[in-house]
Amino acid sequence: MRTYILSMTILHTQQKATFRCEATTFGDAIDKAEKAHPGFFAVLTHSLPGEQNNATVNR
Repeated sequence: MRTYILSMTILHTQQKATFRCEATTFGDAIDKAEKAHPGFFAVLTHSLPGEQNNATVNR
């Protein structure tokens, strides 16, 4: 088990979200974050019209 600290920042608005958990893999940590906080990684899949989003989550 490892401690994972997942942090998201929207630079335009300076909005931040952080999630900390114990997991065996990074993918497990992402799954736990999404279950505890639905939409936690929504910023990675949705961008505002006219903006480009190059962020990915590799499990």
